[in-house]
Amino acid sequence: MSEVMNTPTGKIPPERLKAFLAVLQTRTSIDLNETFLDRLHRYVTLQLRGDVYQQHDPELAAWLDQDPGLAEAYALLYDLEAAVLAGNLSNPDHVPDPDLSFLTASPSLAERLAERVTRTGRELVLRFSEDLLALLRPGPQLAAGFRQADSGRYGILLYTLDGQSLGDPLPLTFNAYADREQPDFCLIEIEVALPDRSWPDLAGVVVELAQGDRLLQSETDAWGLAVFENVPIALLPETRIVLPLN
Repeated sequence: MSEVMNTPTGKIPPERLKAFLAVLQTRTSIDLNETFLDRLHRYVTLQLRGDVYQQHDPELAAWLDQDPGLAEAYALLYDLEAAVLAGNLSNPDHVPDPDLSFLTASPSLAERLAERVTRTGRELVLRFSEDLLALLRPGPQLAAGFRQADSGRYGILLYTLDGQSLGDPLPLTFNAYADREQPDFCLIEIEVALPDRSWPDLAGVVVELAQGDRLLQSETDAWGLAVFENVPIALLPETRIVLPLN
């Protein structure tokens, strides 16, 4: 990151940028490298100038709507640059919490999952919805990656859920990848993590993926990975994943 960041009428002192970056890294899991920070800066600059900033970078606008941590970091940067523009940038001991009143309150991922996950003694059922999928869209750094086990056909990560990282863990990880050869379809990976079984004894777990009357089944490999190809993207909000728990 350069020592100073240009603004419409001035520069943010490097010590303020350092404080901003420290706060930013605690509030979003996205790897905000120098290129992405420059992108945020251009977005702020256009907004401060009164330009149509959302149309300039609609993809970033969508990420800001979907990722509260990223929106919070953006609000901090906006406040810093606005203060420079107004010529009244102070130097408090810490970066204050931003005013996020402009953001629409939305349920957390944990709240949505509590509504969409059903556990019985024998199985776990995860029912997707439009609202839940909106919370599963990956940040820009993740979305730009590629499926490691593939030569390039499944390049863009559409949705991701690391169930093991939740406060109330789920015994699965879910990833959906766009199909470059069939734009209306995706590949889904379900990685199973059962409490009484571990690698290399995770093979043979039958995972079900249901969309309306359509039922697909896939057995896990030794690493606990089940793969579903040719899944219609349009039907993802209607999808149910059924995972046996024993």
